[in-house]
Amino acid sequence: MKSAKIEELKRQYEDIVAILKESGRLDLWIAANESYAKSLLMSAASYFEHEVIEILRAYFSHHSSGNVRLDSFVWKMALNRKFYSLFDFGANNVNGFFSLFGEEVKNSWRKYSDENNLGDAIKDFLSICNDRNKIVHQNYAAYQLEDSFDKLFPRYENACKFLEALKEMFKVHP
Repeated sequence: MKSAKIEELKRQYEDIVAILKESGRLDLWIAANESYAKSLLMSAASYFEHEVIEILRAYFSHHSSGNVRLDSFVWKMALNRKFYSLFDFGANNVNGFFSLFGEEVKNSWRKYSDENNLGDAIKDFLSICNDRNKIVHQNYAAYQLEDSFDKLFPRYENACKFLEALKEMFKVHP
């Protein structure tokens, strides 16, 4: 469950880096790396937010049997602009998120997560979103990311495994 646009961003980055390295312009290569790393971070976090909200929206819509009043209420009160309140991005797990659906769901998630070795995927998901919060609220232009584009991209790919698992947990069965 990866974003085609983020894959395109990676291809652009690789092309630009190759040209800059070939030209010997390491100063521009460093600047491009910093800029593209920030762009990747923001793109990944935005993609995660969109996908999580859409997974939940489909789930609730299905279980409300298409009741537009209920769908509207869930959208306005639980989902729209609420992504960053659903998770504790400073934590090492997503138990708080799953506990919003009750102990049974939280325990079911723990078992599923353990069986599918999702610990690192969850940590990458949380840390990318947490870094997004930092970069947005601590002066985007001046903020120095710890990871380069080349280190951040595999974290994004790994975090996508969490999205796939989330989609499986909230799969809508006809």
